[in-house]
Amino acid sequence: MSSPGSQFNIGSDSVMSFLVNGLPIGSMLLTSFEFKQLTTRLTSKPVNNVPGYREVEEGWEGTMEYDRSNSVLDDFFAAKEAARYAGQQPPQVTVTTKITNTDGSVSRFRFDGMAVKLDNGGKYASDEKVMQQVAWVASTRTPA
Repeated sequence: MSSPGSQFNIGSDSVMSFLVNGLPIGSMLLTSFEFKQLTTRLTSKPVNNVPGYREVEEGWEGTMEYDRSNSVLDDFFAAKEAARYAGQQPPQVTVTTKITNTDGSVSRFRFDGMAVKLDNGGKYASDEKVMQQVAWVASTRTPA
């Protein structure tokens, strides 16, 4: 019999990869990854019956937080911005997730059709660590 503590996932049960044009962006210290589904709620209110509802899938959004250990994120977003002003298309960004479930099985997903922004470039203060945050939206999340 397993203990109650092993019946739920914790953050270290997962691995997330930030890919640009199919390649890892570089070595970074990912400390947090959060995502949620975007939907549009449709409502039907018939005069002779109870209301009906449907959620229509509209994509995904989330954040990735990093402890700044190098210039990888700063360099990526600077190059992305420079490319835009040079008339180039944005890079193809994908995030893959690998989660080890409590029964030992593995769940893998891929977020595609992503748009990313540097939501927080970091606060620099004396002896405090610098945290950076990337916000994103994705068209789909599919099994990988």
